[in-house]
Amino acid sequence: RGPTPHFVIFQGDELGFSGWSMQEGSRRNRWDTLLDAMLKCVMMDGQWQPEVRASLFAGADAVHVTGAVQSLVMQVVGFKPDGRPMYAPATVHSWEEALWRNFGTDHAGITWELDRVDRDLPDGRRTRGETCQERLLRRLDDLLSKAPAEAAAIALDYRNVDSTYERLKVRGQSKEPRSDRVYLLLGGAHGFDGKNDSDSSFFEAVLKCFVNRLGRTRVARVNLCEEPEDVAKFTAAKVAAFLSVEYARGMLGRVVAGVED
Repeated sequence: RGPTPHFVIFQGDELGFSGWSMQEGSRRNRWDTLLDAMLKCVMMDGQWQPEVRASLFAGADAVHVTGAVQSLVMQVVGFKPDGRPMYAPATVHSWEEALWRNFGTDHAGITWELDRVDRDLPDGRRTRGETCQERLLRRLDDLLSKAPAEAAAIALDYRNVDSTYERLKVRGQSKEPRSDRVYLLLGGAHGFDGKNDSDSSFFEAVLKCFVNRLGRTRVARVNLCEEPEDVAKFTAAKVAAFLSVEYARGMLGRVVAGVED
């Protein structure tokens, strides 16, 4: 199937995970969008693929999951007459409930990084004067320090893009990708910075982290529309679901080969 995907979702606000509440369907600070997108990254019909990764960076906090988190979400709820187990369905609600119940507790397929002590500071700043976004970028650097030697990154955006998804797919059609992993960068309901990216500085800082680690030729800004100048906004969950299907059907590798070309 080519390089394995690592979805990376960003919401660079000041609240981090303290902005998450189960009230009103997790709509506060649009956590409904963040959680739905994370689920779409790893969920499959049948067994979830353990090699697929997804990370959510919100403020100074982060959570990382793989397809192995399925056992935490789809627990055994009974047995069929023939003795086979029956599993709870993986709905958005059950996904939210599972993460909420296990908040801050690592399990197979899920790891948390929380700023518990720093969160008590009244101005939302981190130790040594770090802002939430600066802490996020440092966590991102830590993540990328474990990246394989051959990797690529695709930032899904609709402005100032390098190419379109379909053009990259055509460019890489007859080529084998060299990358072992592809990082797929998505913003939340209000963009990468939680403020609709009206100031692109945080988005550029995120891309710089990937360029510094992977090299400029391995990082691309990509539009899902047919033409680079076309503007259509898709929710993070829709984009995550689309890319998950593209990986499963073997097409994502062609896009990565197009980036490398």
